[in-house]
Amino acid sequence: MLASDSVHRILLVSNLYEPYVLGGAEKSVGYLAQGLRDLGKEVHVLTLFDRDETEIKDGIHIHRIRQPNVYWYFKEHPRWLKPAWHLLDLHNPIGSQRFLAVVDQIRPDLIHTHNLAGLSTSIWAAAKSRKIPIVHTIRDYYLMCLSSTRFKKGKTCQKPCGSCKVASWVRLEASKNVDGVIGISQHVLNLHMAAGGFSRAMGMEVIPNAYLATHSSKEVSGYNSSGKIRLGYMGEISSVKGVAQLLEAMHHIPNSSHHLDLAGRIGPEAESWFHPSNLDRHVEYLGVVSHDELLPKTDVLVVPSLWEEPLGRVAIEAACWKVPVLVTPRGGLGEIVKEKSLGWTLPDSDSGLDWVDMIQSIKRSDIDDFRQTLIGKETQFMPTRIAARHLDFYEGIVSTRKSTSGS
Repeated sequence: MLASDSVHRILLVSNLYEPYVLGGAEKSVGYLAQGLRDLGKEVHVLTLFDRDETEIKDGIHIHRIRQPNVYWYFKEHPRWLKPAWHLLDLHNPIGSQRFLAVVDQIRPDLIHTHNLAGLSTSIWAAAKSRKIPIVHTIRDYYLMCLSSTRFKKGKTCQKPCGSCKVASWVRLEASKNVDGVIGISQHVLNLHMAAGGFSRAMGMEVIPNAYLATHSSKEVSGYNSSGKIRLGYMGEISSVKGVAQLLEAMHHIPNSSHHLDLAGRIGPEAESWFHPSNLDRHVEYLGVVSHDELLPKTDVLVVPSLWEEPLGRVAIEAACWKVPVLVTPRGGLGEIVKEKSLGWTLPDSDSGLDWVDMIQSIKRSDIDDFRQTLIGKETQFMPTRIAARHLDFYEGIVSTRKSTSGS
């Protein structure tokens, strides 16, 4: 491990930051900030807001700048403004100017960017003009796709569609300004490198998201003691998440053997086909609940995503509760489940009928055995442990920059 002393003042850049959270990316940046702080670093976070605002919270310096696009997408906005937002998000000089104002004020040793929607990738060139090392973490498909999902009409996009080609070229070209690149999975890293991204990066590494468990998995005791195997699902109710296929599979599984709890908000697209009152008797919709409410009574957490999840942090969260997962073998989700031995994989199919046999093949003895292997897994994702890996990577990038510049 490198002695992390040349990188002390770190600027994390994320379009959203707590308490303004839409998904796992913002949570992960928050955990990274906390981990770096706990390792003695001076941590600054630059994020977007509807006005300029600065505060120090829990020892972390938070710089909120007024969003530089036509709207702040954390709040509702008129649909007719969306094309203008995407156009400005290709190159946003106003965002770069506001970004540099913060950079010049705090003078960081290193800048680590995360999700940039709303700021645009033009801030990379701005940072390069200040000769500050730049690291970027790939958390989704923003650099290759306007929707950040690479998923359209029920299928994964094998190449950029017409509307995404220009955006993909502009953003991947801008990635030449980045010195080091991190993928939250090997899948997302390989995909972007194969597309020509980060061609001048001096280093690359896979570092998963951090997760701060509120308890030790050793303290988690018995779960469901009934005869039925209780399956759980936590996430948005939507087609892209494979919920319709999961319901199809449950329709062909006897209600005497299995029960499914669904937790999460109903996405706009699902309102036409997901009706809680019409679910099978052994399927229950709980609404939006916390992990603490769902996981303690769950035997197996099912993550049936049809799109290629960049990582799927819900699998990590489940492991910290000693709950094995059953996932589709796509993207970073299937990768981390296999690599970290967090559970089982479903057949790679878009039909719930093809999942029935796999779901029924998991016996209670299998679940009990897996729970034992999950004890202590939460320590692998502790914020300080993940932050330490980031610091080693930062130091390597800074050292390589110095040696190649001859200084």
